[in-house]
Amino acid sequence: MTFRDVSINGGVPNNVGLTRGGKRSRIWFGASCLEAARATVGQNWEVEVDGLSTHVALVVDKDMVLIHAFGRTWRVSVTDPAERALRTGDQSDVAKAPMPGVAISVMVSPGQAVIDGQPMVIIESMKMQTEIIAGRDGIVDTVHARVGESFSLGATLVSLVPLTTEGS
Repeated sequence: MTFRDVSINGGVPNNVGLTRGGKRSRIWFGASCLEAARATVGQNWEVEVDGLSTHVALVVDKDMVLIHAFGRTWRVSVTDPAERALRTGDQSDVAKAPMPGVAISVMVSPGQAVIDGQPMVIIESMKMQTEIIAGRDGIVDTVHARVGESFSLGATLVSLVPLTTEGS
């Protein structure tokens, strides 16, 4: 088993380990361990964790893996410590398209306050719907996504600005 720093949706890297044996895997997040079963379904997988089962689609793009499950998409990457030191905090100021697709619902507008994890846009890609969520608390600056318009991988869908407090 090898432990690596793994970042999910550009967040703080976490120490994650993985072992595989047959159709079973064990995933360690620090001291916690999850056991998972997996089965191939076409080009995707069916994964069962703690009795919950879902289809999982993976898209690999260089050092990034996009994981689609439970109606959401996570961008997972292994980050080199030197690269991580160069990152800035403003990556959470933009919600980007995890894959090419079409916007089917926009739930925010400029000037609206949002909280970390709040759904802002629903996209459709590869016949799956995915919520694009706020990466932190903030104010919507610009909504780049328009219902019915298509976009490419990495396209900015919503831009945020920090929340400000009186007297700052």
